[in-house]
Amino acid sequence: MSRRRNKPGFIQVFESDLQEIGASCEHPANAYLVWIALCRLENRARSEREDHAVTVPIRFIADAAGLKYRATTYALNHLEEIGLVRVYRQYSNPKNRQPDAPSTYELHGALRDYEQV
Repeated sequence: MSRRRNKPGFIQVFESDLQEIGASCEHPANAYLVWIALCRLENRARSEREDHAVTVPIRFIADAAGLKYRATTYALNHLEEIGLVRVYRQYSNPKNRQPDAPSTYELHGALRDYEQV
């Protein structure tokens, strides 16, 4: 029986992004977890996309961050408010303002500045 081994690897998490989260949030722990989860998910999706975006349901982000749905939603809203994430919400019915399909999360922050150098 073969055991699953973790592949070595890394993701880039910029200190300036973490500082921005810490400075703008009263309780930054959940926002840190969601930001790192989004960075991990984006890194995995990079082979399929050229941009820094990932399209997943909030539940998937919550599971990756180890948080509940509501805590993840609050953290995503905070990250969007401070400009680290741009959310493209998907609605199958425009009158129903609850996203009912996976949204696309486009990551911003120090990553953009780093790539322009």
